[in-house]
Amino acid sequence: MDASPLNSKGTYEDDNQTAANVLGITDMTPWDGATGCNFSAEQKQDVGRVILVKWGDVTRKIGIDGSSAAIKEAIRNAFRLRSKRSFWLEDGDGVVRSLDRAMPLTTYTLHVDLGVTIKIYQYDECNQHVVSSEDATLYTEEDFRELLSRLGWRALREVGTYKDVESIAELRENVAYHHSGFKT
Repeated sequence: MDASPLNSKGTYEDDNQTAANVLGITDMTPWDGATGCNFSAEQKQDVGRVILVKWGDVTRKIGIDGSSAAIKEAIRNAFRLRSKRSFWLEDGDGVVRSLDRAMPLTTYTLHVDLGVTIKIYQYDECNQHVVSSEDATLYTEEDFRELLSRLGWRALREVGTYKDVESIAELRENVAYHHSGFKT
């Protein structure tokens, strides 16, 4: 025998009251199975402007009622983008959209900057043998400046040429570089 005072219909057997009435809950709102939350009809209408953003297998709903900076920060947080890497949204027609309140309410694909990966060689200055090498992936001009500062160099030089590189915009993907001869 079931010791619960409720029957299978959720009412008390002796006086036909529901559990909600007994607990003092008078204004039950419908359950939204998609989000796992209770929402009234008014609350569902007040969620604001929302877009869907996909990155790989992950899809997130992003509210676009804030400023461009707020939308950008929401996307960074939703996808846990912790670096300074740039990103952009592209709609189903291949159009890259600016992040603002007026953007169409549709599904977007998130694209993240892959950066520029280069090889850095350090030579023994006496006999020009390679002492060490490292791969570096740079995303911003600030990353490039930090690399030069860490190495104590003013610029990079492409291996096998006399072309000095003083900006990330001049770097070429998968190319080897060494110091330019100018020390800071």
